[in-house]
Amino acid sequence: MLRRHVSTRWAEVARFFGALQERARPEGGYLAILEVCGFHDWLVKRLAQWGCSRACVVTAPPRVRNKTDRRDAAKLSELLWINRHRIAAGARPVEIHLVYQPTEPDPTRRQACSRGRP
Repeated sequence: MLRRHVSTRWAEVARFFGALQERARPEGGYLAILEVCGFHDWLVKRLAQWGCSRACVVTAPPRVRNKTDRRDAAKLSELLWINRHRIAAGARPVEIHLVYQPTEPDPTRRQACSRGRP
């Protein structure tokens, strides 16, 4: 398990994920877990480019009174650790609500279906 604070500067982000990709290559990649948000689809695609073998997008853990990003990250990493073997095997994880990830053609199909008949 790797837990790091990652900079928002692109050069440092690329350096972090390049090192992570090299470290995980002998294992066939790495698993990632992230909360659903407005840009998770973009991030999932980038993670795949950076060697992530499976990215799980999940609904946010139950709210707690003292919510912080650090606590959220700790809870997500705990859930990933507990479920790592199930996720790697393609089985349903425990205590995680996965968010459906549309395939590339899905948005086009949805758009075609939402139009009225000609």
